[in-house]
Amino acid sequence: MRTGLKQTSHKLIRTGVIAATAGALLFGGATVPAFAADDVVVGVATEATHPSAAQNVKATLNGKTITVTWDKAPGFTSSYRVTLKKDGRIVRQSYSKATSVQFTEPQSQGDGSYEVSIDAMDRFETFEEPGSKVVLQPIVIPTPQPPAAEPTDPPAGGEGSTPGGAEPSDPATPGTSEPGSGEGGSTQPGAGGETPAPETPEAPKPADEVPAGAPSAPQDVLVNIYEDSALVVNFLRPEKSGDSAVNGYVVRITPKGEQPIIKEVTSQQELRNLQTEVRNLTPGKTYLVEVAAKNAKGTGPYKAAKFGEVTLSPTPKPGFTVAVPAGQQLGALNPSAPTTFTVAGTGYTGDAASKYGVDVVIADAEWWEPGTFPVSDFVKTVHITPAQLNNGSFTAEITLDPAADKVDLGKEYLVGTLAAGDAKYSERRLDKGSEFEFAPVAPKNVTITKNGEKSVQVNWDKVTTDKRITSYYVQLFKVENGREVYQTFTERGKALNSAVFNNLGAGEYRATVVSQIDTAEWSATPRRSAVVRSAESVVLGKQQQPETPAGPAITSTVTARLAKGNATAIELFWFAPEGKITGYEIVLTGSNGDEKTVQSTDAANLDEYVKFEGLTPGVTYTAKVRAQNADGWGEWSKPSNSVTIPADQEAFALTPPSEVNVLVDEQTASAVVQWDRSGYEPADAAWHVRISCAADCAPSFKNRLENLSITSEYWNVKNLPQGSYIASLKLVRGAHESEIISSAPFNIGKPTVVPNPQITATPTKNIDPAVENTIKVTGSGFVGGSATNGVYVVVADPSVWVPGNAPTTSQTSRFAAAEWVRPHQLQNGSFTVTVTVPAGALDPNKSYVIGTMAAHGLAITDRTLDTGVAIALKNQATDPTQPGQPAPQPEQPAEVKITATKDGKPVNSFTVGEAVTIDLAVEGAADGAKYRVALHSDPVALGEVVVNKGAAKLVVSAEQAAKFVAGDHELRFYSASDAAAKPIVLPWKVAAAVLPALPTEPAKPAPAAPAAPGAPAADQPAGDGAKQPAAEKPAQQSGNAQGKQLAKTGAELTTVMFVGLLLLGGGAALLRVRKQAAK
Repeated sequence: MRTGLKQTSHKLIRTGVIAATAGALLFGGATVPAFAADDVVVGVATEATHPSAAQNVKATLNGKTITVTWDKAPGFTSSYRVTLKKDGRIVRQSYSKATSVQFTEPQSQGDGSYEVSIDAMDRFETFEEPGSKVVLQPIVIPTPQPPAAEPTDPPAGGEGSTPGGAEPSDPATPGTSEPGSGEGGSTQPGAGGETPAPETPEAPKPADEVPAGAPSAPQDVLVNIYEDSALVVNFLRPEKSGDSAVNGYVVRITPKGEQPIIKEVTSQQELRNLQTEVRNLTPGKTYLVEVAAKNAKGTGPYKAAKFGEVTLSPTPKPGFTVAVPAGQQLGALNPSAPTTFTVAGTGYTGDAASKYGVDVVIADAEWWEPGTFPVSDFVKTVHITPAQLNNGSFTAEITLDPAADKVDLGKEYLVGTLAAGDAKYSERRLDKGSEFEFAPVAPKNVTITKNGEKSVQVNWDKVTTDKRITSYYVQLFKVENGREVYQTFTERGKALNSAVFNNLGAGEYRATVVSQIDTAEWSATPRRSAVVRSAESVVLGKQQQPETPAGPAITSTVTARLAKGNATAIELFWFAPEGKITGYEIVLTGSNGDEKTVQSTDAANLDEYVKFEGLTPGVTYTAKVRAQNADGWGEWSKPSNSVTIPADQEAFALTPPSEVNVLVDEQTASAVVQWDRSGYEPADAAWHVRISCAADCAPSFKNRLENLSITSEYWNVKNLPQGSYIASLKLVRGAHESEIISSAPFNIGKPTVVPNPQITATPTKNIDPAVENTIKVTGSGFVGGSATNGVYVVVADPSVWVPGNAPTTSQTSRFAAAEWVRPHQLQNGSFTVTVTVPAGALDPNKSYVIGTMAAHGLAITDRTLDTGVAIALKNQATDPTQPGQPAPQPEQPAEVKITATKDGKPVNSFTVGEAVTIDLAVEGAADGAKYRVALHSDPVALGEVVVNKGAAKLVVSAEQAAKFVAGDHELRFYSASDAAAKPIVLPWKVAAAVLPALPTEPAKPAPAAPAAPGAPAADQPAGDGAKQPAAEKPAQQSGNAQGKQLAKTGAELTTVMFVGLLLLGGGAALLRVRKQAAK
C-alpha cells in the first residue's frame, strides 16, 4: 500500500512559476537593480531563557534574500517558527523542523528595516514556548538606485511583448520556503496598496481585433483552487495554431469590477504541462479567468474558464476520518463481502461547500487522488447537500460491494471527499482521501483425506477471482486432548490445489489453508487471507479412546477480553469448580497457529485470572482452561469467546469514546462536557474538545475550543450565551487524529444568577496556634449550580490547598479545620458560619488561608466558588502566604496498596443500577486512615512557564491575545519534564471588547435530573453506609497515607465528596437515558 497520496502536479506548477520568473529576470535583457556584492550578516539582539530555544541564530542578507540559520536545542523535536516583521507588522512566517529558512525578495513590503525572530513551538505545534523567542538585530534591505533608462526599439513578435525583448513575467513575490524546496510564487500588482503597481504587459486586443494569422482560442480552460490567494489555471491547446507555431499563452484574470491582471505563460515547463499558477490574489474576491494562445503574429481570442467565475472564499480546513466495521482494517478488507465505510468530516466550509455541498466518493486511484482534477466517474458516490453540513461537519456511510461494483482487486482504491457539482472541477481544498486494499480471497472447500497408513492429502478449491494470489500456505495439526497441536507446513503454487504430508504417526489430523500474496521483499511475511480449516479430521493408525479425566471439570464460561490499558494483551476470567483445587492449566491459541500455555500449581495462591502479554497484532485468540485436584486433571473447558488483537495499534489507541454527554447548569448558563476514557489512549495524546452552535446562537458567538491532557474526562464550559449547541470531541496525537464524536444538541437559556463569591473573616491576624481559635466567616454571592451541595469553608496550609486549585484525595484530610455550609443555610447566596480551629492544629512556622469551595464532588471539579483570605499567626516573622501563591510540594507519604475482591474472588467492574459490596485489602496504611473513592480524575494543565529562583514569567504576545475567546477560562500549568505531575489550575477570564446583548427569550429549560437512588438529602451528610464501588482489576492500586481528618463537617469529607460524585454520575446516566428515549 502506498504511504501517501501524491500531489505532484501542484509541485510541478510551483517549480514552473519559479523557472518562468527566474528566466524573465536573468535572461530577458531587462535591467536588474544592483546590490552590494558582500553578504550582510546580523546576530542576536535578545537572548532566550527557555531550554528549547534555538541556538547560534543568525540572518544573512544577499541581495534581497534573507536566510535565517540556527542550531536545534538538544532533544527538541517540534518545529521552530521564524517570523519576519516590518514596522511591527508580520510580513512572512515559516514553520520548520530543519535548521534554516529563506525569505526570498519581500519587496512587496518595500525596502527598509526588517526584524527577524524565532520561537520554539510546543509539542502540539499550536503555541510558542514562553521565553523561547530569540530576536535578531534589524536587517536592512537598501533602496537601490536604478540606472538611467535607455531607449529601445519596439520588439518584433506581436502583441504582449515587453521592452527589450524580455518575456513578460509577474511582479515576483516568491513565498516563504526552506532552501532547496523549489517553492515560490507571483504577486498581484499593487497588492495592499503599499507599493505602486508594477507595469504589466499590454493586454491583448479585443476579439474583433485579433491579428491575422494568430492562433484560435484554447479548446478549454479549467481553474483549480488550492489556496485562498492562488489559482492554478489549466488549458488545452488551440484547435488552430495560425500562421506559425504557438509560442506562449496569455492568462487574463479579472477581479470583479476591477482592472485585469495579465500573466504571460512562456516557460518550457508550463508550456509542457499546459498549466500555470497565479499567486498573491485577494481572498474573498471573485475572478473571471480567461486564456489566449499566441504566436509570432500576435495573440488570439480569449477562452473563459469552463465553469465561469471563481470566488476565493476563506480557506476551508477540512478534517477527515474513515472508519470500517470492527474486525476489519483499511489495509486488508474482506474481498468477499460488502464493506461500509463511515466517513466523518469537519471544516467543510466556504463558497463551494455552501453552494454545492460535498461528495463522498470511492475512486480508482489511477483516475483520481485528492488534489488532482477528476477525469473519470467514481465507483460510488454519496452526496452531502449544503443543508446536511452542520457548521461544516457531517457523517456519512458509503458501501462498496466488490462483486456488485465490479472491483478489480489488483487495483488501488480510495475513499475520499471533494466539492460537489460544478465546484468539483475547480475547488481542490475540499479534497481528502484515504487509500484501502483488500486481503487475498480465501480458498474454499478445504478437505483432508487418508493417503495410506502414514500419509494424508489436503485439497482445496483454487481461487479464480483474485489474480494477485501467488501461492497457498498449508498447515497440518494433530488433535491431542481436544487441542490442535501444530506439526508442519508446506507451500504450493497458485496453479495447484493439493498437498500431501508423509511419514506421520498414529493420531487425528486436521489442516488449514490460506491464500498468499508474496511481497517484493523475499524476507517479508506475505499478505494472507482468512484461515480456512478442514471441515472434518482424519485418523491414522489405531486410536485409543481417551478416558474421561478424573479431575474436576470447569463448567463456567471462560471470558476473554482485551487487557485494560494494554492492547497487545488478553485477560481471562473463570469461576473455580467445587472442591479443593490444586492447579490450573490455560492454553491460548491464535489464528496464526501460535499457542501459549501457562500452568499454576501453587495451591495457596491460585487465581481464576491470567493475563497473556506480547501477543501478535491482527491475530484472533481463543482460550481454554482445565483444573486439577487430588484426583488429577479434569476436562478442558469450552473455548472462550474470541478476541482479536488490533492490527493497527496506533489507530486503535486513537479510538475515541463511543459517546459524549453534556450536563447543563441552567442557572449559570454553563455546561460540563463528559466522556469515558478507554485506557488505551497514548500518553502523549490530547483531547480536542469543541462547543459549536447548533441553532439560534448569538451572531457574536465563536466556537469554544479546548485542548486537554489525556487523563481528562470532562470540560467545564462557563457563560455560554443563549442558544442550542453541540459538543464534539476528538483524540489527537501529533499529525494523527481520531474520528470526531459529537453530543446530542443541548440548550442554554438566559442565566438567572451569576456567582460572585466573596468572604470576610474575623479575626485574621495575631492568631495564637497554641489555643483553640474561633473565626467568624461571612459570605455572599454563593449562587448557581455550583452551590447545589452547599459550600465548604476550610482553613488550609497553602501547600495543601489554595483557591483556584483542586484539592487531591490526600489533601482533603489535612485541612486544619473545616465547616460545611448546607444548602438550606445559604440565604440568597449568603451565609455566616463559625469555624473552630483546635489548639495545636496550626503550625507556627507555616502560613494559612481561610477559604471556600463548592461542596461534595464539586469540590474536585468546580472552582467557581473558590475564594479566600490570608490569616496571620501570632508573632509570625513573615507575611502569610496569599491565596494563589505557589505552594511548596507536600511531603510524600508512604505507599499504600489496595486489593479488591467480592465473595473471595477478584473484581474489577461495576454495573449501572446494581448494588455491590466490595472487600478491600489495604496494605501499608495505619489504622484509622480514610480514603475518598471517586470515578473522576483531576484536571490536568496545558502550557508551561520557566521557573527561576522561585519565580516565573508568562509572556503573552499580541498575536496570542488575538486568538483568545471572551469568557471564563482556566489557566493551567503542568510539568514539561514529568508527564505524571499534578497540575495547577487557576480560574481565568478573558474580557471582550464589546459584550453582545443576551437574547430576551430564554430557551426552554430541560427537566432537572433526579437524585441518584440511595443518595442522602441535600442538607444531610452521607453516612458510613454508602456503597463503595468496586476497583478495576488488576486489583493493586497505589495511594497515599492520610493525615489529619476534617473537623466538624457533620460527616467525613471523603464520604460526602464521593456521594457528590455519585449524584453527578446519576445525572450523566439520566442524560443517556433521555437521549435513547428521544431516538
